Amino acid sequence: MQTGNRLKILYVTTVGGTMGFFKNFIKELLEHGNRVDIACNYEESEVPECYREWGCHIYHLPCSRTPSDKGNLTAARKLWKLTKMQRYDIVHCHTPVAAFCTRVACMEVRHYGTRVFYTAHGFHFYNGAPLKNWLLYYPAEWLCSWWTDVLITINQEDYRRAKKHFHAKKVAYVPGVGIDTRKFQNGLCDRKQKRKELGVKETDIMLLSVGELCERKNHGIVIRAIAKLNNPNVKYFICGQGKLEAHLKRLASELGLLGQVELMGFRDDISELCQAADLFVFPSLQEGLPVALMEAVACKTPVICSRIRGNIELVPENYLHFEPQNTEGVTEILDNLIRKGVNKIPALLMESIDNHYKCLQKFDLAAVDCKLKKLYKVQGGGYKRLEVFTTRKRIETELMIPDNRVILFSAGELNENKNHKIIVQALGMIKKQRPDIYQKLYYLIAGEGRNRAVLEGIVRENGVESHVRLLGFVDNIAELMSAVDIFLLPSRREGLNVSLMEAMASGLPCIVSDIRGNRDLIRGRRSGKRVGSGDIRGWLDAVLELTEDRQGEGLYNMQVVSKFSEKTVRNRMKRLYAQGNKKEKKVCLCLRKLSLEKKIYL
Repeated sequence: MQTGNRLKILYVTTVGGTMGFFKNFIKELLEHGNRVDIACNYEESEVPECYREWGCHIYHLPCSRTPSDKGNLTAARKLWKLTKMQRYDIVHCHTPVAAFCTRVACMEVRHYGTRVFYTAHGFHFYNGAPLKNWLLYYPAEWLCSWWTDVLITINQEDYRRAKKHFHAKKVAYVPGVGIDTRKFQNGLCDRKQKRKELGVKETDIMLLSVGELCERKNHGIVIRAIAKLNNPNVKYFICGQGKLEAHLKRLASELGLLGQVELMGFRDDISELCQAADLFVFPSLQEGLPVALMEAVACKTPVICSRIRGNIELVPENYLHFEPQNTEGVTEILDNLIRKGVNKIPALLMESIDNHYKCLQKFDLAAVDCKLKKLYKVQGGGYKRLEVFTTRKRIETELMIPDNRVILFSAGELNENKNHKIIVQALGMIKKQRPDIYQKLYYLIAGEGRNRAVLEGIVRENGVESHVRLLGFVDNIAELMSAVDIFLLPSRREGLNVSLMEAMASGLPCIVSDIRGNRDLIRGRRSGKRVGSGDIRGWLDAVLELTEDRQGEGLYNMQVVSKFSEKTVRNRMKRLYAQGNKKEKKVCLCLRKLSLEKKIYL
């Protein structure tokens, strides 16, 4: 789990190629001292080499985009083992199948403080989606939302649906994965030279699409629309790779467009191509928030697109939309723009180009990264970490405790009942049996009392003077609890100990004596450990276990102790008072009634 103010993060996705979207954000996380690991089903060439150079651990997952693939079950088991062993602060998953496997695998570690983030890059169920998508993906997402701490949506339609119907602890809207608008700017290349390289004449009208050659990207509808235009000056370039490459070539050939349609494969000069194009066409059937469309807008290229969620957030004007399965609609929009001449297109769409570019600023990489950092800080357990880190350093300096030690803490009067001596005796045994662990441990006791001299003698007898600090009376218990590692309460007798509740509210793992009161608070394996008040060996084992593997019990304790809050207690007392008042009124009414009846009888 976390060290100081640093986070330990795991990114999970189905395919390695997705990780290319997060390079800048992950680099920034690493520069601030956080640790970032990656788990995905990758080919060596898919995961950007920079991740290995930066020291990220990359784990292979045999998951698939196909929900029924048996490899997904293996991936879930592997994630369960990995997250249980590594104890990440944040597990951030992407893509539906990998996200399903991740959230199932993390059900247990969430109880120990791991927070699960899920970025939905466009739900597969949406307005107008096929019924099979709703039947398969909606129930899965609804179920997994119960096991999600932060659900991030990247378009407004998904955000509204998730907010209304799902059960994640927090639903957030983050506008896409971000785009570096400085990288995609107009005027960064020689437009005429670029068109000449592509074989585009001055009188030609260059259309451009970018996206995988698959059914979802729907490039075929544009090819059919160009055939209907019957204009030899229209040249259509498609950037991307995919399984439909042969099909699209065959379609272009059948329609007599081999000289007008060019499949360009993978390109790393998308910005230059956008600037060379007269019109960017984005005909997808389904999108979350398309990066390719954002890149075209950033280059101030005129665009038309299908009327689907995501697209309409970037291009809101209705006259630039077409239904994604309506070839006639695409043909009509293209004809209206093209027949007025290639030089007229920018003038016709100038106002929309400027509007789109202004709208794009909220999707800029810096704005998106800022929102993600805020979510990581607040929802990922990073809040107040800098304050805690500073307090810890000050306490270590004042008490002469070296860095990277495990600080045990008790608070209570120095008397027989509080039983601090058993912890001191357990430390003495640890010093003899596990000197390596003993060097890591320091024990602080806040409190004063008549047994101070006796306790000091026991500290000397066990030879642990250098690792035990008797702090006396202190008035900064809350500050101390924010900076220590484990709270100990070895009392022989308690009602409901306030210090224990304060420790639980501070998010500390706790080891307590197995007595009434303590049992009400530390109720199971996830809450902490209960030990017999006289069992030195039990205290020794419990301290060793939590020192070597603090599994986040403290974060679970924060949830448990919330029902003992002052507000909750006050409300319960009010209800009891109210109930008592009602009963008193009933008794008075009965007495009055009896008195009246007696008078009447007499």
